[in-house]
Amino acid sequence: MMAYLQSFFKRALLVGVLSTACAETMITFKDGSTVTGKLVHRTSNAFTIETKSGTHTFLTSTVRSVKHAEPGSGYRSASSLELPKQLPFILHEHEVKIQKIVDQLVREPSSERREAIRQTFPRAVQELLPSEAIMADWLSAAESSTRKTGKAGKEILHYVPKATKKTPGYAMVQVPKTYSPEKAWPVLIALHGTENKPGPIFSSFQSVVSDGCILVAPQIASRNYWSEPVQMQHLYKILGTVYRKYRIDPTRIMLAGGSGGGMGTWRITTTHPSLWCRAGSFSGAPAIQVQRLRALKDIPFYVLHGTRDHISIEGPRAMVAELKRLGYEHVFIEYDGDHFPEPKQKTEMAKWLAEATPRTTTSPRPALIQFAQWANAETASPSSSTP
Repeated sequence: MMAYLQSFFKRALLVGVLSTACAETMITFKDGSTVTGKLVHRTSNAFTIETKSGTHTFLTSTVRSVKHAEPGSGYRSASSLELPKQLPFILHEHEVKIQKIVDQLVREPSSERREAIRQTFPRAVQELLPSEAIMADWLSAAESSTRKTGKAGKEILHYVPKATKKTPGYAMVQVPKTYSPEKAWPVLIALHGTENKPGPIFSSFQSVVSDGCILVAPQIASRNYWSEPVQMQHLYKILGTVYRKYRIDPTRIMLAGGSGGGMGTWRITTTHPSLWCRAGSFSGAPAIQVQRLRALKDIPFYVLHGTRDHISIEGPRAMVAELKRLGYEHVFIEYDGDHFPEPKQKTEMAKWLAEATPRTTTSPRPALIQFAQWANAETASPSSSTP
């Protein structure tokens, strides 16, 4: 009986049933990040918590502790940063002007000359230009890109100090052989599924590198979903780290994923649509309401799904029907098969993504700068190693 009571009170404390009705619950994850809100449901495998940004579900295996919190404290990451509901951006016409200035900066051989050029512009413009530290990283990456490192020239890039392929905070990255910071390059972010490894999807989309794209396949921070706020911030830190090392084009950032990564792609693109120019999902459950698709007005979307997939095709069909009704650009490939498309089908999807045209309305350059600052809070400078 005593053992039963101890077990009961332990479970009660975990889910907050001993709290008053008005108290909020703060879940602390194993990576140090937290989320605060109203605990609405709990099973043996997952927690569901309601926050200001919506209702989110987290796997129990990712949770370190659960306790009461002050009402309204909201979501916080390990570095006490809040994931914004809307990312900062600038108009496309301003992005064009910034690109021309950056073109001028990268052609200058000395840091003193580059700094002198920066000082000729108003402070508001200077804040949108790459710092001298970033310029040094760009030039260094250009030199190292002429030498292959590891198999197929891949590298491991991370923002977490001493991160390895077995720890969070890293991504597999490959740049075209002709990479140079003298121009801005498109980048494709590829999200892996529940296998929790970026290698397979990196291989599936590797053809985009020969098409002139930088390929980035990040490792998820924990066994969770890409659509959760903590994982989205992790993804953005990775993107910020890529921005610090390579000259990427803010108006040509693509997002795609398979299975759980495909589900995350639906959620992330409709949460922060100003960041992406194209997107795609294969074998992924949308897991969003169709009303959210209005956010995809400027994001052509590629959907690849099998009729015999254990993830029902009805979800993607409903999303595609709404995209069609809205008149939004999309591609829908419905194939007679299971959860795993043929390699050729994924290559065709990758080619379509690589052919993306730049955004012509706004540019997320300020958001990339913000992401780089988030990543910089974790470590002084990005580091890399061969896989």
